[in-house]
Amino acid sequence: MRRLSSRVRFWAMQVRLLASAVGHAVTCRSTRPLALGSGRVGSGVSRQHMFTTGLLPRQANRIVLRRLTIADLDAFQAYRSDPEVGQYQGWAPMSEVEARGFLAEMEKTELFSPGKWSQIAIADSLTNHLLGDIGICLSGDQCEVEIGFTLSSSHQGKGLASEAVGEAVNLIFEQTQALLVKGITDSRNLRSMNTLARVGMRRAEVVQTTFRGAPCTEFVYLIRRSPDG
Repeated sequence: MRRLSSRVRFWAMQVRLLASAVGHAVTCRSTRPLALGSGRVGSGVSRQHMFTTGLLPRQANRIVLRRLTIADLDAFQAYRSDPEVGQYQGWAPMSEVEARGFLAEMEKTELFSPGKWSQIAIADSLTNHLLGDIGICLSGDQCEVEIGFTLSSSHQGKGLASEAVGEAVNLIFEQTQALLVKGITDSRNLRSMNTLARVGMRRAEVVQTTFRGAPCTEFVYLIRRSPDG
């Protein structure tokens, strides 16, 4: 999770996103395309069954987690083109054609497919307007999940990122057998770090790496499944 915008290195699918963190923008970056943690898809429920029965939308207090759709194009392009929001992200702004393809793919992609990133929407619970997005990747061994998040600048600083990330963590532990959820953030991204801490994640590792050609320190935050569930 880099900068408070989840620098999630999403798929090398339409955009090569791979990073996550929090700086001044609400974002969290994930550092590997397929490395996120995971947990076995729980309770003997097949992944296809999980998809068809519909895990989304999922309501929190002021936000709802739902599928991204083509109708989100304008809002999606607005915050994904904001330099502040993308400051610590691994993704780059997309053309309209790329964004349309990306949203269409995310609208139907299977959640919790091991080794693959999926992106879901953070929307206003009253208006359904897109506020940001969360990337989720279940590791190939299904033992951990990595998340990354991005929130538009006009909706940062209101606790919405914490609501969304907290609800995403709940969804992951309910619907997979993952033992932990991980977020990776740039060490300069204070908002992202605060968001991760507010949802119960703790700093577990410091990683020296490079970001956009420059030396960079990343913090790895973890939250583990509680013993009773």
